[in-house]
This record gives sequence, C-alpha cells and structure tokens, in this order.
Amino acid sequence: MKKHLTLIVSICIILFFACLYFIENNKQKTSSLNKITVAEVTHSLFYSPFYSAIANGYFEEENIEIDIKPEDIKVDVYRSNTWSW
Repeated sequence: MKKHLTLIVSICIILFFACLYFIENNKQKTSSLNKITVAEVTHSLFYSPFYSAIANGYFEEENIEIDIKPEDIKVDVYRSNTWSW
C-alpha cells in the first residue's frame, strides 16, 4: 500500500511541474505580437472593420499588432508608369 501511495504522489508531483512548465512556455509564446502593416489607400468605409477591431482589442487577443498607414496612390501610379489611362 505504501508503494502505491508513493507512486501516486510521485506521478502527481511530476504532472504538477509539467503543467507549470507548459503554462510558462505558453506565456512566452503569446507575449510577442506579430506586426502587420495595412496600406490604407483612401480613408473610407471599407477600413471601418479594421478600426472597430482595433478599438475592441480583437487583434490583441490574437497577438496581432495592426499598423494602418495612409498611402497616396497617385504618387505610386506616376512613379511606376505602368497604368494606361
């Protein structure tokens, strides 16, 4: 009986420390945010889901950092000379 009790206690201790290890390892993985930059061509309603998701913290829950930058498409079109009007 004493052998069984010792075995059960040993297994519980090992499982306890294994759980602590996996919890700590998971915290380290989730602490770094993935950064994504979105180029906003015009300030329009099409980007409102991004703004509401940022305001509600949905991206942070998924460890994503969103950076919305306004872009001027006219400058890019004139530089590339690939558009035919």
